[in-house]
Amino acid sequence: MQGYIVLFSILVTCDLVIEKSFISIPGSILGLVFLFIYFLFLKKVPQCLEEASGTLLKHLPLFLVPVGVAVKDLIQNIDNNLLVMLGVSITALIIAFFMTIFILSLSKKALKNKEQQNSQYAK
Repeated sequence: MQGYIVLFSILVTCDLVIEKSFISIPGSILGLVFLFIYFLFLKKVPQCLEEASGTLLKHLPLFLVPVGVAVKDLIQNIDNNLLVMLGVSITALIIAFFMTIFILSLSKKALKNKEQQNSQYAK
């Protein structure tokens, strides 16, 4: 239960920060960034958050239902902005695809260099 409280409080706090600062990103995204930075400094996931997130991930398809309904409503109410939104979405997908490849290649090189350094120290 403690993990759910922590996750919900982070979500509400980040939503308030976004609302007060007039930043145009969703509060949930800011919350994910905050959690990522927190886990980087902590270098592990607390047990309460691990249990809560595991339970939430089991029910992930239920969280996607509102997105599907919104897409259905958007298609029913086609307007001039639909093509612009589609173009932006496709462009973002392509950029994210290549950024993922780039980041994974950098990670692979960093891991390979670290393994080489560890093998040199072992000798």
